Amino acid sequence: GVVRLLSQVCIGKLAGSAQEVGLSTSESALQTDRKSSAVRISAGHLPLDLILSASGGAFALGNFVDFGPIGLARTLATEKALKLVTPFPLATIIGCDQVVDLDGRILGKPASFEAAVEQLSMLQGRSHRLVTAVCVWHEGLIHTHVDLTTLTMRSIPVEAIARYLAADKPLDCCGSYKLEARGITLFERIESDDHTAITGLPLIALTTLLKRCGYQIP
Repeated sequence: GVVRLLSQVCIGKLAGSAQEVGLSTSESALQTDRKSSAVRISAGHLPLDLILSASGGAFALGNFVDFGPIGLARTLATEKALKLVTPFPLATIIGCDQVVDLDGRILGKPASFEAAVEQLSMLQGRSHRLVTAVCVWHEGLIHTHVDLTTLTMRSIPVEAIARYLAADKPLDCCGSYKLEARGITLFERIESDDHTAITGLPLIALTTLLKRCGYQIP
């Protein structure tokens, strides 16, 4: 069957994740559809349709006052997957989402330069958790996993924060940084069981869930 991935992460991140598991992102295999926000990536015998969420990346924290960081990430990933059940009832659907947990305070996508400066000013010199959830809907059943990565950021002066934001423009990223780009220079330590989770899609956990659903991988 067709696997459909619903994610807030950008196409570049998805393509990067695809390359790590040997998926093809050649010009002939990678196609985009502005109307449906769909990206098709060919993976040998297993075709993957990656459907990017058309909704905005920012969310109102007031709507999730009863959710902790883990519960929020899991809920958002599940909601994304379930949005595609009706239009694609026979597909296996995958949703994922990510939040930053700073001592219990949830940081989403900043959306503005000023908010990004504020987020990095709070994160610098401290450790925080990157909470990445993935949900697989398959034949009426929901399977979820939450990955936790602990990152310790260097002490960063305000002028360096401004330089970094001008270079990477990470306004669509939780925590206001892109580890796959210049954001790696902001950190002194990263503790993770699955480094692919950092860019939005935990491929180790996803593989486990898909195998549980009956897919033959590799």
